[in-house]
Amino acid sequence: MKQLIYCSDARKAMDPMALRSILDLARTRNAELGITGMLLYSNAHFIQVLEGESDVLDALYSKIANDPRHDHVRTVMSLSLKARDFPNWSMAYRAVSEADLQAHPQLNDFFSPGFDEHSFREFASPARFLLLAFRDIEGE
Repeated sequence: MKQLIYCSDARKAMDPMALRSILDLARTRNAELGITGMLLYSNAHFIQVLEGESDVLDALYSKIANDPRHDHVRTVMSLSLKARDFPNWSMAYRAVSEADLQAHPQLNDFFSPGFDEHSFREFASPARFLLLAFRDIEGE
């Protein structure tokens, strides 16, 4: 079992209907593939955690990295898991508000333009913290 956290930029800002369409498709596909996780979105930036069998997860991540809706796909963290952090969600979702970012100021960089791969090592633990914090409050 593997967990992967990545960030990416949307090539263009996505409206709620476009995000809903993506989520519906992802939830169906992920349930079929045994993948769980959570997606956070703010200001045309994504952070996503994916969990599943390593080969299945690697294939999905490759598709995401080559998806024309994404730009600057960057791996934040990849690790082996004994148990899932998001066992009941084929894809939880949260639109991250300015209030959410103010509550976690150390994570503003994830949703800021220019956040680069050289910064990831210092932010990997806060990224996981952020995703787990949002797991524990209501989302979709």
